Amino acid sequence: MRSKRNWLLVAFVAVLAGLAPNGAGAAIGPENVVVVVNGRSWASRTIGNHYARLRGIHDLHVVELDWRGSVTATDVATFREEILKPVLAETQRRGIAGRIDCIAYSTDLPYAINYRGDFGEEAPQGIGRFTTASLTGLTYLTPLTLSEKPIYSQLGTNFYATYEPEKTRGFSARYLWNREGERVESEGVNYLLSTMLAYTAGRGTSVREAIEGLEWSAAADFSRPAGTVYLMENGDVRSRTRSGLFEATVKQLAELGVKAEVVAGSLPTDRDDVAGAVIGSAGFDWRASRSRILPGAICEHLTSFGGILRENAGQTPLTELLRHGAAGASGTVDEPYAILAKFPHPVIHVHYARGATLAEAFYLSVKGPYQLLVVGDPLCQPWGRRPARVRVEETAAGAELRETVKLRPMADRGEIASWELWIDGRPIAECGPEQSFTLHTRGMQ
Repeated sequence: MRSKRNWLLVAFVAVLAGLAPNGAGAAIGPENVVVVVNGRSWASRTIGNHYARLRGIHDLHVVELDWRGSVTATDVATFREEILKPVLAETQRRGIAGRIDCIAYSTDLPYAINYRGDFGEEAPQGIGRFTTASLTGLTYLTPLTLSEKPIYSQLGTNFYATYEPEKTRGFSARYLWNREGERVESEGVNYLLSTMLAYTAGRGTSVREAIEGLEWSAAADFSRPAGTVYLMENGDVRSRTRSGLFEATVKQLAELGVKAEVVAGSLPTDRDDVAGAVIGSAGFDWRASRSRILPGAICEHLTSFGGILRENAGQTPLTELLRHGAAGASGTVDEPYAILAKFPHPVIHVHYARGATLAEAFYLSVKGPYQLLVVGDPLCQPWGRRPARVRVEETAAGAELRETVKLRPMADRGEIASWELWIDGRPIAECGPEQSFTLHTRGMQ
């Protein structure tokens, strides 16, 4: 009788040393992402599973929740106990928690979280009386959210963010940051990148539109689009809040070889090269602009209710930009007032052009992200550096491994700081750039 052969998916991850030529350090990859789906929703399973296949995300990194609540909103205690904590516990159980940097939620999970309960008997005052946060914002601020105190609703809680374009830095959930925006070894705060892949209820897109958008985003990686980032200037406070930063952004992008232009009006019109857009208008019709958004573009508008996606809500939703081709968009889920710290600083496009992923670019540019809902492909990286080709010395792909074997990975380019060995979606070991892994195959299933 022929014995059963056990196949293992063995992968090597190169951790790059220093900074890439475009300025950004090593960005997050598929091995750093967990995709969360609502098991009760065919749309959620379809989009989540399609994204995982599209990006090469292992099945071990897909977490299914039995979510029975609203797909619009929930309270913060329910969010913690039925969404956030179960996802974190599952990554621990599966042995992948130490390498997860991003939680990507599929559709049909609540995008709005009411956190009034975290105030206890204290009544929120002033602008703090608007007590709705976003799914992605509270996930990014996980350590603060788990404290059960509304400290996450303060401005400036994101110490990873930087408005200085030359300080683009790669993200890791293991990194700690202090109030000065410096990476520290202790007594700092860590974060967890988060986006929604799509939203298909209410004012959302269709499932087909969502999948097509994710496919376009993946295809845009490393393409260095020959387009223009448009920064819209008008008399609206939504534009004036950021317009004083536009000229510096144009100059910074030009130094990276990326064209940018300050344009009067609400939207760029009759342009076929929109590689990004900073918009400041409460309502707009992208189709009427006759402009084309290029794959991979980040487009967003600073307005009060762009992230409110329920039916019959006011103002244009962020999904209008996704529907017309943007890889990522954002909007607040409650009244934010025109406070710059709650929205992406125009430097988002500089960080993106320096090689950051979409998720990194968003959170590098928002210092108070608790109300901001970010929707799109977290891994999209149009200006990133294509990963090095990896081979294993004296071991061919598909070779049968028996007993104890030594594996020495090698890259065709780039300075490697260390190597990580992953087997069937789990991190197994780490070694130096010139070292080898010893793999004991006996007993592996």
